[in-house]
Amino acid sequence: MPAIGSGARPRVNAQPPPVSYASSSSQFSPRAYAKLTYVSRDVTAFIEDFITRENGTTDVVVGGINYGTFDNTVYRNTNEPQRRYQGLLMQGNYRIRNDLQIAAHWTVQMQNEGDFEGEAANQPGANSLYGDYPEVFPKDRYFPIGRFDDFQRHKVRIWGIYNRTLGRFGSVDLSGMWKYNSALSYTLFAANYPLTAIQEQIAADAGYANEPAGGAANLFFGERGSQSFAGYALVDLGVNYAIPVWRTVRPYVKVEVLNALNNQKLITHDVVVRADPNSPRDSFGLPTGYIEGPRFGQATRNLDYPTWRPGFDGGRTILLAFGMRF
Repeated sequence: MPAIGSGARPRVNAQPPPVSYASSSSQFSPRAYAKLTYVSRDVTAFIEDFITRENGTTDVVVGGINYGTFDNTVYRNTNEPQRRYQGLLMQGNYRIRNDLQIAAHWTVQMQNEGDFEGEAANQPGANSLYGDYPEVFPKDRYFPIGRFDDFQRHKVRIWGIYNRTLGRFGSVDLSGMWKYNSALSYTLFAANYPLTAIQEQIAADAGYANEPAGGAANLFFGERGSQSFAGYALVDLGVNYAIPVWRTVRPYVKVEVLNALNNQKLITHDVVVRADPNSPRDSFGLPTGYIEGPRFGQATRNLDYPTWRPGFDGGRTILLAFGMRF
């Protein structure tokens, strides 16, 4: 059985999440089209480490030096954590006339929840607290079930394009898009809250050799994703003018107005809280109340405001481009 410090790690094969799709589309007329898609995804076979009483302990001796006794850590696939998604995607377009068309898509997340956020960026198979010292860490305080931080009930895009031919004076394209993103969710937790005396005693009575989680872990207050930020809408406009000068050579000028209505609404903010030492305690001696941090509810970065394109945030933005098409 592998132990911490031994360098042993068994080979495990994570299974891709089973995904179910159901789709229906219809061409109502040569000018109108609509499609409805349902997606269901249930992630299984997580790669996780387990530190339990049943796994026992190991005395680590290397080169005649005794480094001490360590709790055995077993890596394996497990279906115990939960991560589920269900969503609907509605798409459609309608050509009102040959030079004018509108289109839209609307994504509805019906379910995006669980008790396991998943692997960190560029860290496949990263370990979590799940499965470690289960007697010490109650699920409702350390990995509760609820909405994930990328839960978003509605995402809507509606746009239109008008193409106007000006004969020998070229052509102009006018476009506009209305975008709506409903609120994202966030979770209230105190980062790296130390173990209580009750938890340390539980670990000692269970026969664990090491201090669980290094003596501290994130402590949750309520369900995962119990809070919501703010939703927002944006309007983008665009104009493209091109004029023929010789055969297929067409110089053009393009103007884009992003966030044309100058929406500078605060859509995310600082969410740091700490445990309230004067609040009632649960059976593990953990505080059940929290105190908001000094910057709670305030903006801490530019991305706390509407972002309408990667690299662009803040107020109204005007982009101007010149070019040549051949």
